[in-house]
Amino acid sequence: MKEIIFACLLLIFLSGCVKEDSQRIVYSDGPTIEEVVNQDDKSKQIADFPFQFYPGGKLVHILGSVKHFGRYKNLDLFSSEASEPSFEVSHRYGGELGGNIDGILFQDLDSDYLTPLTTETIKILNIHFLQLFHEKSGKDYILYKIVDKDSNQDQVLDKKDVVSLYISRGDGSDFIKLSNDQEELISWKYLHEPERIYFKTLADSNKDGKFNVKDQFSYHYVDLSGEEPVLHSYDPFSELKKEKKAT
Repeated sequence: MKEIIFACLLLIFLSGCVKEDSQRIVYSDGPTIEEVVNQDDKSKQIADFPFQFYPGGKLVHILGSVKHFGRYKNLDLFSSEASEPSFEVSHRYGGELGGNIDGILFQDLDSDYLTPLTTETIKILNIHFLQLFHEKSGKDYILYKIVDKDSNQDQVLDKKDVVSLYISRGDGSDFIKLSNDQEELISWKYLHEPERIYFKTLADSNKDGKFNVKDQFSYHYVDLSGEEPVLHSYDPFSELKKEKKAT
């Protein structure tokens, strides 16, 4: 009997490890982004307690939604403890936050006025404060991984849609999109010495609605050394192409 139970658990675990190459973009007209949000009647809009990225900085309020399914003590197969619902929108590790975030509000320490990051309908997957850059330059910048379109038209904004890279000042101002529309953010990295944010994206160049190695990669960096961030695109293979052409 123990062997049968172990085999069933192993099968469930292995099936969960299979990553489906699901469609991320649907090339047809669908519902607007305003029509696809807040349709889950089991979710509740709440806010986390405010925090600061550094002492003296703006108060940051995280808004989002949580599920309220109630208690499932009798259905918990692996513990005798009751499963309590989580009433936190985000989770923080260092200068980075993740979670089911619908919006951010910024507040001065001497004011009760709250300023939204944006009034557009988005889903924020990840927030990263550039702490090293702040310590070196005194300037504040925040990077965001954001879903701003229901690209697969499943009427839900989540990480199954195209993920984009955004940036703002530490007070939420100058909120701009860095990656191109319908290009999936693959990864990004901050380099301390040149004060640059490097990132790469993937375009669905064969228009099959999926992102894979058959598609077109693009490479970019943001120069933070000046008064304003400056976006550049580059081709790391350009010199190799020149050498091949010369020979």
